[in-house]
Amino acid sequence: MISTTTVAVSVLLLSMGLVSLVMAFIAGRYSLKGNGRRTAALATLGLASLVGMVMVLSGEGWSEVRDMMLWPLAVYITAALAGAGLGAGIIYALVAAR
Repeated sequence: MISTTTVAVSVLLLSMGLVSLVMAFIAGRYSLKGNGRRTAALATLGLASLVGMVMVLSGEGWSEVRDMMLWPLAVYITAALAGAGLGAGIIYALVAAR
């Protein structure tokens, strides 16, 4: 069984890595000044975070990681996307449809 601290740290590193890589893509695509340095810094931070997550979870079995971390994250992300879609639908119905 994976400890709660390990799960929390690995989720934090995973989210920081993914957000950093997405921000690196956006900075490289749409930034006008200094996009190379910003993109490189964000990409380095993202990759370092993902490597850190792998290092934290290196002693655990794949089935434990899947059961303790990935399935709950998938459920939470699906619920968040459903809530955002519902909120956007309500805002559209109240504001934009008039």
